[in-house]
This record gives sequence, structure tokens and C-alpha cells, in this order.
Amino acid sequence: MTVPGGGHYPSQDPHSQDPQQFNAGPPQEPQQAGGQYQSQHQHQPQLQYGSPAPQYGSPHSAPQHGSPAPQGAPVGPGSPAPQGYAPAPVAATGMTPEQLKQKLGAAGLTNPLPSLAVGGVTYLGGILVSVLAIVLLAIAAAIAGMGNPVEATLEGMDIQPDQALSGIASALRFPFQLVAMAMLGSLGFSKTFDGESVSASIRLLPGVITVVMALLSFYGGRFVQRRQAAGQLGIWVSAVLTGFVVALVTVLAALIFAQPIPVDEDVTLRLHAAGFDTFFGAFLLLTLAHALGRISLRSRPSWWPLVTDLTAGFKLALTHALLITVLAFAGITVATTIQALIDGETPPMLYVILLLPLLGGYVLSYLTGMDLLSSLSASITGPGLLDEFGITGSEFFSVFSMPWYAWLGALVLIPIGLLVAALLWQHQRQVVPSNVVALAVSWAALPVVYFVSALGLLILARFSASVGYSGTFGDGEVIGASLGLAAWTPLLAGIAGVIVELLSRFVTPLAAPFIPAKVLSWFRRPLAPALAGTATAAFAAGTAGGPADAASADAASAPNAQGIPTELAGATLQPDPPQVGAPDTAATAQSTTGSPYATVALGGGTAAAAAAAPGQEQAPATPLSPKARKLLVGGGIAVGGAFVLLVGIAIAFNIISSTVFSPEKRVEAYLSALQEGDAAQAVEISAPNAPTAQQVLLTNAIAGSAENRISSYEILDSEESGDDEVLVTATVVQDGVSTTRNFFVERSGRTALVFPEWRMGETEYAYLALEIPEGASTLLVNGQEVAVESLAVDGGYAVAAVLPGQYTVSLPEVSEFISSEQSAVFVPADPEGWYELYAAPIYTLSEAGTAEVQSQVKAALDECAKSTEASPEDCPFSAWASSMVEGSGSWTIDTYPTVELEPTSEGWSLSSYDSPGEATFSYQQESWNEEDAPTDETDTSTLRVSGTATLGEDGTLTVDLSEDGW
Repeated sequence: MTVPGGGHYPSQDPHSQDPQQFNAGPPQEPQQAGGQYQSQHQHQPQLQYGSPAPQYGSPHSAPQHGSPAPQGAPVGPGSPAPQGYAPAPVAATGMTPEQLKQKLGAAGLTNPLPSLAVGGVTYLGGILVSVLAIVLLAIAAAIAGMGNPVEATLEGMDIQPDQALSGIASALRFPFQLVAMAMLGSLGFSKTFDGESVSASIRLLPGVITVVMALLSFYGGRFVQRRQAAGQLGIWVSAVLTGFVVALVTVLAALIFAQPIPVDEDVTLRLHAAGFDTFFGAFLLLTLAHALGRISLRSRPSWWPLVTDLTAGFKLALTHALLITVLAFAGITVATTIQALIDGETPPMLYVILLLPLLGGYVLSYLTGMDLLSSLSASITGPGLLDEFGITGSEFFSVFSMPWYAWLGALVLIPIGLLVAALLWQHQRQVVPSNVVALAVSWAALPVVYFVSALGLLILARFSASVGYSGTFGDGEVIGASLGLAAWTPLLAGIAGVIVELLSRFVTPLAAPFIPAKVLSWFRRPLAPALAGTATAAFAAGTAGGPADAASADAASAPNAQGIPTELAGATLQPDPPQVGAPDTAATAQSTTGSPYATVALGGGTAAAAAAAPGQEQAPATPLSPKARKLLVGGGIAVGGAFVLLVGIAIAFNIISSTVFSPEKRVEAYLSALQEGDAAQAVEISAPNAPTAQQVLLTNAIAGSAENRISSYEILDSEESGDDEVLVTATVVQDGVSTTRNFFVERSGRTALVFPEWRMGETEYAYLALEIPEGASTLLVNGQEVAVESLAVDGGYAVAAVLPGQYTVSLPEVSEFISSEQSAVFVPADPEGWYELYAAPIYTLSEAGTAEVQSQVKAALDECAKSTEASPEDCPFSAWASSMVEGSGSWTIDTYPTVELEPTSEGWSLSSYDSPGEATFSYQQESWNEEDAPTDETDTSTLRVSGTATLGEDGTLTVDLSEDGW
């Protein structure tokens, strides 16, 4: 179809042109064979290995239907050879190799050897990362003082490691197993002997190895596609073949390099990660990665602008997850490292960093899932015995299960991640106008992509182990344990996608004008320059309701000279009818309904510069882009920095080993704990060799409140005593007195990569003897309550270890009449002063109690003084009265006795023998002579009392005066 200005639009007949013919290069004069031109429908282009990828979209590359073939167009078999080429000989019995190559090229098939080479590089890359992971694992084990974790595991199974492991051979086997596990395989064994079947497996996904192999396959596919253009059929054939070969090699290598573990002379287990899950996991993962890598360099289909937000959404989901993971990981690392340095311990995140090749996928999935407010799910399943003990079941752990500062930090991180993702998502958003599908996809892309991506998180987060048995004691018994993200994580991720979409449309556009465009443009990048300089909006069917020419769609998104695809997703779409004299930089397409044309602005360039014809001189090499230069400079800086870092580590090793991680530092930490009264730290460094009941007083509250602790210390000397023991001599100052102490320090492994770890040998502690009063349930030590039942009381006495310092032991007050008489004990730092450490707290009567006893004694005497008898019954006084007139006697207490009290096991005994009182008895005595009147007489009596005073449960005092004391 011809338009004003002499241009042409592609024919609407889908069968009128073969898209492959556009690969032949610029139009040339057709060659005549027998006086006739070859038919357009017989044209078979020749695809040459190593030529640029097929280019579409040149306005001059598609001759009109029914017109003669353009000059220089390739001709089919039987036609005269193009000008400048010798005709290929034709075999009488079939096609020549050149004809077969042309035939396969026309069908989109290419040589699969480059793709197989990429598969080999992919597998080799997985092996190299696995070796690195094993080395880092060994370093982490050395830091933790675990030695060889494999040997420790085998020893726990009563298997001799020297028999199961064969040195270098074992080290060579494990990388092949890690690669198989990275392809979704499970490591384990299965063995049947004497009618007993035992199996065990563990599924741990080393996510970093998986990602590295997938990226190698993806970018390897792009590398091959740039040098060997292939059609869809060729891409998928080579991808399937490559995935199949690598999967087969992965399984066979895992089987061949299985680790033999001899249990006894007749039984040997073979530990490997080969299986159907390994094969299909490797096949699917690498096939898809390789195919997508090659497809990414092909032209986009006509409907691509309608769904381009889906692919951009996956990029955003990954960016969001990485942002959350990096920020959370950095925050956790800083917080835990500071705390570990304060506590004098190895930072725990150091182990995580070293194990990232193995645990990187779990770090990404767990941190991202927790930030989505999901939960970790741990479950144990098993029959019989486990159910009876209540071991089976599931537990959930969320961010709110952590300390308040952890979940508060997560709540701060959540809006940051959502806002950053929304800011990236709203930049350069473009939707095909007047298209319901494009509008729906633009709204649904993020929720769908986030939901699907969370399914991937579930796979990355999954860790499981199982043990199975069949035989005499059971049939098909399986015990399993698993850890992973909760099943509702994808739902929460979908909600996060909805929030990001809403924020990107209604909130972040307000802030976007204040942010430099370069900061945001890396996400949705502008279109690459089109080779043809123009492109037809082949999706006009979506905007105007009419069909679009597929060839035009391919032309609109053909790769450029550097292999960068022209993405229609970023094109500016606007209705624009064709105009007379339209330049070559704007191609238009009109639907059959006659609706307006959709124009896609793709940038500058002309059709003449679209592509070079085969055989023409290639353009000079393109200089490095700014991004490539930055990567090159950054790589050089990284390599140089790594070298400097290694040299610095080597220099600092000896310094740190002799200072921070020296045996003297361990003794300093112990003495510092004594100085601060930190009993918990002291016990952690060197626990006393004593039962738990004798360690009751070793608490921070009791030791920290003790006075006269050691005030300073100094390390005097250290002397090696054997290969793994050091004798450290220190001087300790307490209450102005210096004491020299010796401490033994033993090597216990490695810490902080390769530095030695030391621990205190058995350190001598002081022991305090306590006398426990009968009936006492609580003691007060330095004002802190200690339950008597927590002490090992024997015969009224208990013994407890203490740190140097001043201790006061008393009993709690239970009444106003009672006070506790505390016992003070000074524990010196010198062990020679520990032979007489004794505390005996007792209850005594307070002044109010003594006054109460005296008052009750006085009241009893006053009651007795009411008697008119010379010898009142049950009273402590009596008088001699002869011929007393009946009823004439009376008592007067002149002085009251002063009561003295002595504590007993039941209370207090009282007496007044040292301070008795005095009473006078007055009476009338009858005369011998009846005529005489009675005479007044008096007699005095000494008042002495004795008895007991007891304290009731209600806190009252009761005085009982004994008859013997009257």
C-alpha cells in the first residue's frame, strides 16, 4: 500500500511476506534466472553464523506484495546465484550441506554447540561457587570452635570420621552435591540391609549457587544470541537440549561423587543429592533461563506494550526485596556487632556473612517475609513416640516475637520500602491509550507479580529434613521437620503490591519533581535507539480495533546494533494520522477499520543506517559506554581494594591475636566482672565446680550490691604451660590491699575467623557458711531476698559460693516487736582469708517488743497485787503474817522487776533475777490480849519473775510466767 510522499505501509496480507526475508540486508537488484525473477514466495534467505541478529522495521526491506524481488535478494534453490557469488553445486541425490544449512536457518534452527558450551560454563560456575561456600563454611566452623562439622556429625552417629572421610577425595565430592542441592535436590541416603530399610534426607537450598547458575545460563543465552541469531524454534531447541544435558550431568556427577560412609564391615551408606527432583529442577530452571536470555534479544511481539508492566513489575519486586534485605541485614549487623563487642564476644553476623553462599536465599526470604509481617513456620511431624511426648506440631515466629526495638525497626522499614518502590514504579509510566487490556494490566501487574514472587520466596525459604524406617519395628515410619515462611505470605505480598500501586499513582508523583531524573530513570529506562529509526505501532489492533501486521511489530522492537532491544513499553503513544511527506523516523500503521494511527516515537536514525547487508564492512567497534567504564573502573578499584584488604588482614592478624584474642584478655574479662560485681559474666567465663544450690548467691543483684569489691587489677605476666595452656599472673587490689593471683587459661578452639579462643580453667571461689534459724523461710543477703529452700540446708547450715566483697546476711522483719540482727562477712580476694567465712543471722526483740514484754509482766503483777491474801495464788510474792485480821491485808508494789530476755529456739526466755522488784504487804494483827485493839503490821517481799515470750503468727507477743519464777 502506497501512502503520500512515496512511502509504503506493509501489506495487510499475513501470507504475503516472510519475516525471515528481512534478515538479508538492504535491498539489491534481483537476479534473473531464465529471463524470470524468482517468486517472492520462493525466497529463502541465507542466515550466516555470526551475523547480526535479524533486523526488522526498515521501510525499504519489505517489497510490496506482487512486485519483483528487490535487487540482490537471495534466491531459492534452482535459481541463478546472486551477482558476485558462485553457484553452489547441487548433489544429484539430495541437498548439499549449504542447502541444508539454509533450510535449517530458514526454520530458525542453528548450531547448538555454543548453547551447550554455555551449559558447561554454567555448571562450572556452580562448582566454583560451591567450593567457595565450602571454604567459607570451614572458616566459620573454625571461628565457632566447632572444628570440622562433618566429623562432629559422624562422631555423633558413632561413625569413625577417619573411616568415612578420605581427605582430599571427600573435599572434592561435596561441591558436586552442593550443585545438585542448588538445583532443588535433597541430600541424603537410602539403604536396605537384613530386611531393614533406613533413609534420611535434608533439603537445604543454597540460593546463591542457584542464582549464579541461573544468571550464567541467562546471560550466556544473550551472548549466544548476539553472535548466532535464531528463531523461536531454534532458541527452544537449543535451550531444551542444554537444560537436558546439564541436568543429566548434575545427576550423574552427584551419583559418581557420592560420599561413602562405612557404618560397619558389611554396611556402607552413600550420601548424595541425585534424584528426580534434582534432574527436573535443573532441567526446568536452566532451560527457562537460557531461553529467556536469548528471547530477550529478539523483537517484541505486537502485543508487548500491553503487558510490559508485568516484566517491569518483576524487576520492581526484586528491587524491593533486595532493598529491604540490605537495610534490615545492615541494621541487624550493626546492632548485634556493637552488642557483641560490648560483651566481648564474636559478632554473630560474622557467621551469617561467611555462610551467605549457603544461606543467602534464606536471608533474603526470611527478612523480606518478616517485613511483609508474615511469620516463620516450624513444624515437626512423626508417628508414635513423638506424639506421646507432645513433640509434634507447629510453631510460628513473627517480627513481633522479637524484642521491641527489633519490631519497631521493622515497622519503620516497611513504609520506607513501600515508598521507594512506589517512587520507582511511577516514573515514566506509560499505558497504551484507549486500551482496556493495557489499563487492566497496569493496575493488576504489581499485585499479581508480588503474589507470584512471594511463591518464589516460599521455595527459597524452605528447609526440611526427614528420617524414614521400614522393618521389624515399623512399616513406613517417617519423622520430618521443616522451617519456612507461612503459607499466607503470598497474600500479604499481593496486598503490598496493591499499596505500592496506589502510592505510585496518588502520593509519590507529588515528590517526583523534586528528585533528579537520573536517580529514577535506571528502573524504567528510556527506549534504546531504533535501528530503523522508526517503528510501526503494530498493536494498533489494541488501540483501534483492527489487526496489525506482525512484521511491523517485529520491526518496532528489533535489537539495535549493540544488541539492545527496543522496548515498546517505554514508547510514547499518541494518535496521529499519516501525513504527506512524513519523514523516515516515524512509521505508522492503520487498522482496517480506518481509525487513527498509533505512532510510536522511537528516536532518530534513518533507514539507510538501519543495518548493514551481509558481506559489507562492519561499523567500527563501539566505545565503552559510561556505564561500562564505571563498571570497569569499579572492578579495578574492587580488585585493588581486595588486595590491600588481604595485606591489611595479614599484617593485623598477629597484632589482634596478641592483644584482642590473647589469654590475658580472658583473665582481664574475669577480673573486670569481679570489679563490677557482674556475677553472671564471671560464672560464664569460669563457673565454680559446685552444685547449683551452692551458686544461689552468684547473682548480679547480690554481688553488685556488695561493698569493698576489688578496686583495680593488673596483668603481671603470662607463661605457657604446655601447648594449649597459659598461666597468667595478676595483682588484685581490694580495700587498699594487693593480692597476687594465678589463673590458668586453656585454648578452646578458634574465634573471629582464625584467631584462638581461650577459656578460663577451674577457678577457685570463696564459700560462705550460713546458719539458718529454725522456721526461717527467707534470708536477706545484701538486701536481696533468698529463698531458704533454694539453698542446700543440712542441719541448719548451708554453704554458698560468693565473689570478693562485703556481705550482710539478715532475716526479714515480720513484726514491729521483732528486729533482725544481721551478720556481716568480709570476703577477701586472697584465698588464704577464706577459711573463716561464717554468717549467723538471728531474730531479736525490738525496743517495742521489750517494752511489750515488760508491760505484760507489770500487768500480771498488778493483777496479783489486788489480792488480800498474804500469799496470793500464782503470784510471785508472799508475806509472813501472824494472827492477821481476816480481810485486812493489801499489797503494794514498791518497784517492778526489770525483765531480761534471752533468745531460744522457740522465742525468748525472760527472767528478773538480776533486777528484782519489791512489794509490801500491809495487814492488821490481832493482839494477845483480847481487850487490846489490833495493831497495823507490814511485810516486804522480793519480786522475781521468769517465763517465756513467743511471737504468734499474727505478729503478737505472748508472755507466759512460770510458777517456778514466783
